[in-house]
Amino acid sequence: MLGAFWETLHQIQMVQSKDGHYLGTVSLEVFPGKKIFEERGLGPVGPFHNTLLFEKKGDRLLLAKKRPIYADWTELLVLVSSDEGYLETISPYVCGQDHYFARIVLENRGFSIHWKIKGPKKGEEIVYHYF
Repeated sequence: MLGAFWETLHQIQMVQSKDGHYLGTVSLEVFPGKKIFEERGLGPVGPFHNTLLFEKKGDRLLLAKKRPIYADWTELLVLVSSDEGYLETISPYVCGQDHYFARIVLENRGFSIHWKIKGPKKGEEIVYHYF
């Protein structure tokens, strides 16, 4: 699964949230063992810009995010192949009292990231499609 996902990253040009509120373009930079996505588009409150790092580490995938206020990458999750045919988190990313889990699913035209956020005031699922 990780190998197929890794090759799919080269095809991605767009990102869209399942609810259609976010739509943007994706550009890719490739480095040995690393691929960086630059997402830019429009959301419900205006423009958005995200920079994501996908880093292959053996049979694991590291997902990190570049935050404007920090110089370094913020490591979010480590994902591994599941028996069900997708990539899933080993353990959640913790931000305050909130726990973030993710699952990456290959699709016909790309992949989707399914986020689950659990916390005292949160209990949501967000899906982004990359194609």
